[in-house]
Amino acid sequence: PKKMPEEAVLFLRMMLLVRGLCSQLDAELPFLQLFEQHARRALVVRFPTVKRALRALPADQDERSQALSDKVGSHVAPLVREVMAQLVIERPGLGIQASVFVGDACVVDECGGVLGSTDPRPMLRSTRIPLADL
Repeated sequence: PKKMPEEAVLFLRMMLLVRGLCSQLDAELPFLQLFEQHARRALVVRFPTVKRALRALPADQDERSQALSDKVGSHVAPLVREVMAQLVIERPGLGIQASVFVGDACVVDECGGVLGSTDPRPMLRSTRIPLADL
């Protein structure tokens, strides 16, 4: 059997002591809300700074985006990018991929944001998003 880490024992003991004190004083203490911010920060720190998204949307369009925006729907791509940037800024932790097809032709293929609220890596066109989770 594996040994329980000393930190976990101290943490659980502290929680029990604080819960006992709160029940004696008839006070409420939202443990989950207190620890949520620290847990999120610990999860974000797992990823090195170089892998984190530094912008809401990718800095420059790649060759594929440039070729697509030169097609028929070139006026649509900037509008889609603008809306995506606004959504990503308003909702931290949001990642977006959007494609617009006119007939069989793809005229917009954009992405932005991050993989999740605890995963600061950037959303890429190659990022796979499971449809079952939507």
